[in-house]
Amino acid sequence: MPRAGRHCSIALAAAAALAPAGASGFTIDTEQWFGPGIICLSARNLGLDAIAEYVDNDGRIVWRAGSWLGRDGRYLLRPPASDGLSIRFRALGDRPVEPQDVALEVCPDPMPADAVDALTAAINARLADYLGEHGGDEAALPDHFRQAIEALGDAGLSSWKAVAHFEYASYARATDRLAEASDHYRHALAGFADTGDLAGRAAASNSLGLAALRRGELEEAAGWFDRALPMYLELDDRHSVAAVNNNLGLLHLRQNRLNRAAEHLDSALSILQGPVDLRAADPNPAAMAGDDDAAELTWALNTLNNLAIVRRRQGAVDLAERYWNNYLALEGHTDRALGAAQARQNLGHLMLRQGRLDKALLLLFEAKEQFDAVGARRWMSEVRIRLSHLYSHLNDRDTAHQLARQAIDLAPEDLEARWRSHQHLAELLHLAGDYPAAVDTLDDALALVENDPDGLKFLLARSQRAHARLMAGQIGPALRAQQAVHAEITGQDDIGAIARVRYRLALALVHSGEPEAAEPLLMQALKVFRDTEDVFYELLSLEALDQVHADNMQVRLRFSNAAFERAQTLRHQPLADARQVGLGATLARIDARHVNLLVAAGRADEAWLAVSRSKAGALLNLIRARQRSRSEAQRSELLDKHADLVSRLHRQRLSGNQTGTRADETATALQLRIDRVETRLRQLLETEPVQPMPPITALQRQLQDGQLLLDYYLLPDRLLLWAVSASDRQLLELADPSGIEQQARELLGRVSHPRQALGAIDRLAGSLGNRLLEPVATALEQADQVLIRPHGVLHALPFAVLPLGDGILIDQASVRTLLAAESPALRPPDDSSPAQQRLLVLADPGWQRGSPGYGGLPADSLLGRLVRDNLLSRLPGTAREAETLGRLQTADTSVRVLTGIQASRQFLSQGGLRGYPTVHIATHGLVDLRYPSLSALLLADEGSMGPALLRPQEIAELELDARLVVLSGCETGLGPISGGEGALSLARPFLVAGAGEVISTLWKIDDQRTALFMQSFYEHLLAGNHSPAAALAAAQLEMRRDRRTAHPYYWAGFVLSGTTLASG
Repeated sequence: MPRAGRHCSIALAAAAALAPAGASGFTIDTEQWFGPGIICLSARNLGLDAIAEYVDNDGRIVWRAGSWLGRDGRYLLRPPASDGLSIRFRALGDRPVEPQDVALEVCPDPMPADAVDALTAAINARLADYLGEHGGDEAALPDHFRQAIEALGDAGLSSWKAVAHFEYASYARATDRLAEASDHYRHALAGFADTGDLAGRAAASNSLGLAALRRGELEEAAGWFDRALPMYLELDDRHSVAAVNNNLGLLHLRQNRLNRAAEHLDSALSILQGPVDLRAADPNPAAMAGDDDAAELTWALNTLNNLAIVRRRQGAVDLAERYWNNYLALEGHTDRALGAAQARQNLGHLMLRQGRLDKALLLLFEAKEQFDAVGARRWMSEVRIRLSHLYSHLNDRDTAHQLARQAIDLAPEDLEARWRSHQHLAELLHLAGDYPAAVDTLDDALALVENDPDGLKFLLARSQRAHARLMAGQIGPALRAQQAVHAEITGQDDIGAIARVRYRLALALVHSGEPEAAEPLLMQALKVFRDTEDVFYELLSLEALDQVHADNMQVRLRFSNAAFERAQTLRHQPLADARQVGLGATLARIDARHVNLLVAAGRADEAWLAVSRSKAGALLNLIRARQRSRSEAQRSELLDKHADLVSRLHRQRLSGNQTGTRADETATALQLRIDRVETRLRQLLETEPVQPMPPITALQRQLQDGQLLLDYYLLPDRLLLWAVSASDRQLLELADPSGIEQQARELLGRVSHPRQALGAIDRLAGSLGNRLLEPVATALEQADQVLIRPHGVLHALPFAVLPLGDGILIDQASVRTLLAAESPALRPPDDSSPAQQRLLVLADPGWQRGSPGYGGLPADSLLGRLVRDNLLSRLPGTAREAETLGRLQTADTSVRVLTGIQASRQFLSQGGLRGYPTVHIATHGLVDLRYPSLSALLLADEGSMGPALLRPQEIAELELDARLVVLSGCETGLGPISGGEGALSLARPFLVAGAGEVISTLWKIDDQRTALFMQSFYEHLLAGNHSPAAALAAAQLEMRRDRRTAHPYYWAGFVLSGTTLASG
């Protein structure tokens, strides 16, 4: 805005009429200003967004005056309507207003009284509404503005007529009357031009750009912003320069011109942040309290949020994460709660896309509470959609649907938000197979945009509705509807939208028996999806091409292999698109289809390799997370360097100290250095490549005599079992697997309680054994060590209790769970024998408060239930277990026991486990079968009274050298066994962190029997010099043969997991 002193400020004769009103503003003496015959005063803000308030003797505000020109606001002050009213000036921002910030003078003559009355009444009503009072006569506002414009025109007051047009336009834009707003902005622009008012011309041009942006006319908006920017530069109005750069940044973001968006937003931020560098680590807001009146923390943080969105879209997630974390670190220094909630939601979304679901939950629930508190329905709806995505990602469809319906019921005032909420619910219903409900929801979405039947939203919703009808079996109507949409949408500019309609039309043609007509459409769509990197629809198109060539196995395999390879790439990308509802189900379906085709084609060895790669997904994701964490220090240093270079570049551009070739060369050199830093940051996101899985023949060569690998893979219609020994391998296609999940769950429920009858356990175990072991009974008779590579629900099954011959499996052989087929990505355990055995025991971590202070957990998650019911008590029984293990100390065995506060999260995360070949952790190990990513170890926290959580991803980042980690005291959540892999959700990350093998439990066993079991196990391991597999088997058989502990509850829940074929 114009600097103070550019316009005539306050006449010397009136100086005595000004009285300071405290730190926030000042008051004028109305008796001295409003003498006889004065019908109004004109006020002009000089670089500060101030308004005038008419205050009575009781301190009540009865009238307001101001302007939507903001820092360059021009407005009229009418005489007070009664005695005792004073006029007080204050800022709408967080800065105090001084007398020199507002220029006052008597209104020009002739100023029509009816124009004063009309314009001041309209502004008073608008300010009342803006400040949440809703006390004005909204319906009368257009008439007030028109009356003022007409009267000012008749009086020849062109400059004030231009102001009235501008104020009317601003009102029309705020009420979504965008065509009317643009018309009045143009009138204002012409009036300001006629009177040589450069600041008014700049404001009108910028506002015309904002109106065009709201209408979606982006090129027109860019033209207006580009006209406004040099005017503000000529005025040296740095705050407005920042505002226009921010607008240009948002415009280019919508156009997906991300580099230009970042350039403009960086320029805006460099102005608004003043001497504080909000891009740097730990910015200090106190430095902003200087003389730079363009610096405003609130708007700087708003720009930082927009810049973080751009950086995330560019793939620069480290920059985005730092910017949002900086925003949240400073939210206490600004009163804009809505902005902080938006930043929190955006950061939560980033965490979701990176698979850091626990952090995403916390951030999104905090954002939800903030949005709900301020009643911002658009954002209340938006955050529920994000949370619904997250719960869908967690396979909790009930909560996902509930949140999606809440988003719709909020009926946000923003049409786009209402549209998104309906779209999201329709996607969820489609995924759940409730196609009629999806059609109904899309009908509601269509009603929202029925006024624009040729618009893209309307056409896409019609296409989605037709697709839902196709899936419901209405093939003919669906095909005709897709053909109609396809004919209409081809004139649109959005090639991605056209490709999605082509894909759906092709699928309808396949279902109607016209695959030849479908293929060219699918190939056209596939090319667009690849060019635009729409991987989800690329996968769907490859699936459809497989269906097109149902009678040609070779062509089917080609498309199936392309889909499978693309799915593997997507699954392990650091920014896998978790926003896309149904992505996980699609990836699983592609894996199963590809394995099925390979088996049908007689390529069993290739099918096994595909199964191995599919199963290794969770393990490889942890490996990549570990690799990324190890570059944390380097990333932080690069982020600091990036912040410094960007600040220097924009300081130079804004200073104007250098011009011409030298300045261009300096800017170019800085930009090149910035580009190099950003390239290096992206490279750090790209984790080291993992070597390919070895073929089954290489695995077979490594098996020892007596070892047998049983590798299971569940398909919807059958169960595949590879049985591999050193001398033989075979693939068995077993019967319909239906019922296995229910039987496994029922067996797990019975065997995990010592009072359950053995007869019922034997019956269930017998049924499962007949299906899972009996087909390979002959091979099992020759085995003394069985390696189980489970799939899905079989991860949670205690194979040791399944019957074999006259006994059970554990009578015949030791049992190990294999999590990868000799994965080269993991470091094998050290084979060298230390001079002295070293055992580290952590037990009974100390805390006084039973909750880790963690909100936003699913109510049916294990930790959520334990927190809700206040069941996170300490485990004094594990202290007795530690005492028992402490007595294993001998001249050859060193035992270190840590309990209480010493058994802390900090001890583990700071490298305390290094140097110990065997680590024993006895604490709450919460294994959540429904939400594996929300599993956790609970440890002491050196910085608080409550327990500390150590999540699977954080465990994978630990440093340890252990051949064996024993997790004693794991507690397994009840409920649906979603995929089953949650049973190993704590074992797997320890293997990634460097453990050779891990013993964990499938259920919690009482403290006394656990101590007894562990004493037996360690005696066999340490004194008997057994391998972990042999020691575990010996301890299990010892407990099984003791009448007091013969029930499987006491011994069958201990599971040994590893990634290599050899134990120990």
